[in-house]
Amino acid sequence: MSQAMTCLGLLLMSAMPAFAGTYYVSTTGSTAGNGSLQAPWPSVEYALKRVRGGHTIVMMPGDYQPFRVPEGAGGTARARTVIKSQVKWKARIRSYGEFGVVTDSRAPYVVLDGLEIVGSSMAAIYLQANYSEIRNCWIHNNSNQGIGAYDLTGTVIDSNLIEFNGQFPHFHHGIYADGDGLTISNNIVRYNSGLGMQLYPAIRNSRIFNNLVTNQAGEIGILVAAPDGGGKNVIANNTVVKNGGYGIRIWNGNGEVVANNIVLDNVDGQIPGDDPSVGTTNTILLNNMTSGDAKFVDARKGVYWLKSNSPARGNGTTKYRPATDFWGNAAAGKADQGAFTYYASLTEPAVRSDWPNGYAFCRRWDTPGMDLPDLWAKP
Repeated sequence: MSQAMTCLGLLLMSAMPAFAGTYYVSTTGSTAGNGSLQAPWPSVEYALKRVRGGHTIVMMPGDYQPFRVPEGAGGTARARTVIKSQVKWKARIRSYGEFGVVTDSRAPYVVLDGLEIVGSSMAAIYLQANYSEIRNCWIHNNSNQGIGAYDLTGTVIDSNLIEFNGQFPHFHHGIYADGDGLTISNNIVRYNSGLGMQLYPAIRNSRIFNNLVTNQAGEIGILVAAPDGGGKNVIANNTVVKNGGYGIRIWNGNGEVVANNIVLDNVDGQIPGDDPSVGTTNTILLNNMTSGDAKFVDARKGVYWLKSNSPARGNGTTKYRPATDFWGNAAAGKADQGAFTYYASLTEPAVRSDWPNGYAFCRRWDTPGMDLPDLWAKP
């Protein structure tokens, strides 16, 4: 082996962790600790300073300050930097500044998992690096965007509750993202001031599926703005209802696929499809429900699961159906329309017996003991 190749190999090895470890932080942690469960560190930033990237940082329950993932603390495709709550939604980031969590543009492959983020003046989470993931987070009551991820590759936004963010309908959105190869799936996006999903100005080669997008009072549910000539995006099996603008709107699309969606009761219209005024042509519309009664279990209380007599049952196409449903179960049999596959068990009132008066949300998020139902619990 040549000296140059040997040096290159050593350089690559030094850029990766020797092994992926798990370290803990706590609001009562100490810099004198070793990052173990028994002796946690005091903050995520301190943990990243100590171990850098490629490890898992577990946040024990409590209220934390905002943090930034700096250059050099990102991961790799083989060893991501994972920052997760020990208990879902019990590690709360209360921000009184611009952001709750920021990733540096040179910190890719970061996973944020199970955090609650509230109070930011700009965005709860601002991603600046490629191949980052936001999973299982509760993002709410931030003054501007819920999530910002602009012109990035490989972003994953999955299984998050994104609600009550923003102040101005035209500028503040639940998800504001674009780029190449995004996956936006299994999210509940509701009651944000602007668009539910502002996928703008140029999203391509991306998949948007199994999302519930409802009650954005003044704006569109899902806007997909492709680059000129189209973006090869697939928007499938979403439930988009009761938004103040259109349900699903495509700009600059050419051959975008819109399939198996339930799009109802949106103020300006449902799915316009081809529209020369916004450069959209050749839209592929397949098996979408845009009129009638979908027979939801209890839409008044935010429960958009399907009843046994729903016309959305079995009325989709398997061609564009996602491989797994909202709860992560493998797709099988006929394809249902909308975000939620029909399960008989979900029609039983007992499933919702411990929800606050049967509602799929809390009317006071800051009331002790008033826990939000976990809508991702498998049926």
